Amino acid sequence: MKTFLKKQLSSNLVVLWTIINVLMFAALLKGPVKAKPFGDGDFHAETGIVAQVFWGEKPWSDISVSKAPGPVLGYAIPYIVAGPNASDQRYLFFARCWLMVLITLVHLLVYRFMARRFEYSTANLFMLFTFIIPLHIYYSLGIWAEGMAYIGVMIMLAAWCDIRIHRGMVLFFTGAVFLALARPNIALIFPGMWLFSYLYRKSAFVFSGKRFRTGVLI
Repeated sequence: MKTFLKKQLSSNLVVLWTIINVLMFAALLKGPVKAKPFGDGDFHAETGIVAQVFWGEKPWSDISVSKAPGPVLGYAIPYIVAGPNASDQRYLFFARCWLMVLITLVHLLVYRFMARRFEYSTANLFMLFTFIIPLHIYYSLGIWAEGMAYIGVMIMLAAWCDIRIHRGMVLFFTGAVFLALARPNIALIFPGMWLFSYLYRKSAFVFSGKRFRTGVLI
């Protein structure tokens, strides 16, 4: 049994993790404990106005952002697809589907880069721990900033694992922008990007798979 599990953890399980990701969304959606569907209501109301402006139902002057632009911009796509006069439940359905697709894609991105940098056992262990406490999925079932912030963090992690330095820096910056737009108070991360670049060039981030697994456990 131990040999079987070790062999499976060392295999490419990308299809399995994709299925688990979708099933986790479905399970939490049907579960008794859920995040408030529309949070405090600000992101939902502001994104709804963006959708109505897009369809010509309201003037551009009605657009406003009271907290963070990231969730408003991120949820604008499913809200626009839902239509200009969609019900709250229709908006919520499209937003949940959108977040499920995005989170699944960033998980696969991290999985691919992590397996390439280290090994499949490291990538599989990371995915396993990701789903033990799926708070990212919990908050993605509502119109919150956490889902968009999580996507940014995952893109940054993928960049950290990328074996190509220049592409990794582009990905890291992209993830940092996602994170800062969702959580503006984390904008201080940008000065830290210089340090990241310096240490990366010094190969300070090149760890063995075993050390990285230890970091994941911690």
